Amino acid sequence: MFEVILHQYDLSQGMAAQMSQQLVGKYFEGIWHTGICVYNKEYYYGGGVSYDRMGQTPFGKPTKEISLGFTDIPEELFMEFLREARGEWSMEKYHVFEHNCNHFTNAAADFLLGQGIPSEIVNQPNEFLATPLGTMLAPMMQGMQDNLKVQSNPVYDNAGGVNAVRQQAPAGIYGQGGGAGAGAGAGGMGNMANMANMMGGGGAGGAGAGGGGGGLPAGLPAGLPPNIANMARGMDPAMLQGLMSRFGGMGGMGGAPPTDPTAGDAKVGEVCQIGGLSHLQKLIKESPGLVLDFWSPTCPPCMRIKPTFEALAKANENPNLVFAAVNTSVVRDAPAHFQVSGIPDFRAFHNGAPFTNFTGADEPKLR
Repeated sequence: MFEVILHQYDLSQGMAAQMSQQLVGKYFEGIWHTGICVYNKEYYYGGGVSYDRMGQTPFGKPTKEISLGFTDIPEELFMEFLREARGEWSMEKYHVFEHNCNHFTNAAADFLLGQGIPSEIVNQPNEFLATPLGTMLAPMMQGMQDNLKVQSNPVYDNAGGVNAVRQQAPAGIYGQGGGAGAGAGAGGMGNMANMANMMGGGGAGGAGAGGGGGGLPAGLPAGLPPNIANMARGMDPAMLQGLMSRFGGMGGMGGAPPTDPTAGDAKVGEVCQIGGLSHLQKLIKESPGLVLDFWSPTCPPCMRIKPTFEALAKANENPNLVFAAVNTSVVRDAPAHFQVSGIPDFRAFHNGAPFTNFTGADEPKLR
């Protein structure tokens, strides 16, 4: 039996989570590209039916993983299915909203398991396209996909032969000029800078709050969230100005600061999700001890160390010590107030006063 896993990648790089509730009145966690993982490979639709090692496609590291179940279909039979279907899933037929990676992974999952991927993922692009934000971001996402096609590794060559799986990740994953290693760990924005690079933005990726090459377009204020700054570099100026006007300027983003819909009360043995700055300030004031994690689901170092932070919270039995987390893709006012410049960012407070802090996925320091 072979496990079938769905990898999800947020094409908006956090912009949907930050902007959707205010702009369209509905919360979108992300705009999903998907790949299907089986037989220790990841199959995806971009430059035709393609594959790479799991988690090493041109889209970078996955934002989310979902186990879809187990199949007893052998790899040889699945490869024959792909051979017969490659005309339907050719490079020329790709459309970012109408005939995309999610439709492909849905068909592949149906063949392997007898049922497709969750319907909300399949239907989401069309739902998103119908919104004002979707209309403005669609050309950018299509351009992103066009640029990424050249980095795909097709399963079959033009003569019908099988191409080998690449042993190394394509250059775009870690950014041509984008930072990895310590830079990505400290900045926590490797994927965001990489996507800007692929759209022609270039960049120093992973440095400080995410790097990214070139200056910001005229009219944008300083201090923007790193993902918005990086995506802005790749936007058509007219599209960007339209987006700014809808928000009343990107600095304030218009309206009240968004809150994390998963926010809740502090409980022993759990991580308290912070809903906004006022929620965090109240928790700091009322908690004798507080350990805080500023993170984002689109930040690979954040996701790598997140289980360690959650395990520490689960093991905690001290009612005077609270573990809390701020999802910076959703909550903007808290990280701005505390001048968070890179994630993951960990801070400790004792009786309302700052005690210690550090930036980066440093597990020994966290423990």
